[in-house]
Amino acid sequence: MLIDLIDLLRSDGFITVNKKLANNIGLNAAVMYSELLAKYKYFSDKNQLTKDGFFYNTVEGMQRDTSLSKDQQQAAIKVLENLNLIEKQNRGLPRKRHFKINLNEDNLKRVLQSQQLEEKPPTSKRENRKQVEGKSSINNNKDNNNYKNNKKSYRGQNSVIDRLSFSQYLVSIDKNKFSTYDSEQMAALQFFVECYKHFRETEHPNLTIEQWEDARTTMLMATDENMETDMNVDSEGEKLMITSYFDTYYKDCNYSVLHYISGNLRAIRYYDTVH
Repeated sequence: MLIDLIDLLRSDGFITVNKKLANNIGLNAAVMYSELLAKYKYFSDKNQLTKDGFFYNTVEGMQRDTSLSKDQQQAAIKVLENLNLIEKQNRGLPRKRHFKINLNEDNLKRVLQSQQLEEKPPTSKRENRKQVEGKSSINNNKDNNNYKNNKKSYRGQNSVIDRLSFSQYLVSIDKNKFSTYDSEQMAALQFFVECYKHFRETEHPNLTIEQWEDARTTMLMATDENMETDMNVDSEGEKLMITSYFDTYYKDCNYSVLHYISGNLRAIRYYDTVH
């Protein structure tokens, strides 16, 4: 019995994570990178890498091996891509998520030697909401004093007084703490709001901070819920998707950004305009 337990807990049943790497890029990103290295070695030893060095790994497979959720994987992938440690593509029919390890010794040394690299995207929308409620809620400037003074009289998340225009939302967020990726997401959201005003000839409806943040953190990533695959979208691709959205007729739709980020709609726009 004891031998069986030892076999169950032996070293190849664990994920080895470099402490320095985890300290610099975050634990989730370090865990995923370590697991991808293990997958790379597995496929390489079996001569099953593609000609250009890619191998496949599904969301479900990674979650089973690391316990990282889909949202946590998305955030970790973005960190690793920004650091040029990996490349990710969706290939084949049905489409599967493929990765390539960028074997650049100088780049890896730079990552290991750096201290607390660029702030990472939130690992999930729920964690992102906690960040907004905590660190980034309201700036201490005079223009926002009335809003802060009225905060005590809020009647809940869906009350009218709890909702902000997009310009008020911009003031309420501490953009000094934004990573490059956060800023690109904000620019995409701002483009959507500008398109809304152009096509609808009115200002975008007010939303809660949480709803604005949900919209922002959804930008630059399209998820095909049917195929269970995630597609990275660059800024120009997002603009094409947004323009296509407003050019499409949806019955009984107010064309709010909340509709734009709902369901499989963004994946459809991705396939129509970007892919």
